[in-house]
Amino acid sequence: MDGLVPVPQMAALARRWYADRLSPDWAPKSRQASQAIFTAVGLTGPFWTLPGG
Repeated sequence: MDGLVPVPQMAALARRWYADRLSPDWAPKSRQASQAIFTAVGLTGPFWTLPGG
């Protein structure tokens, strides 16, 4: 199933997703930046493709 993610992969996603969250310059990620994070941790395919891309 596309939506199931092993714990190590989810941890890799969380590290990348929240890496800058406490930065004073934090801003929400763009669709492109979010998609790049999914791809970098191996989350690909239709389930992981954000709308507009």
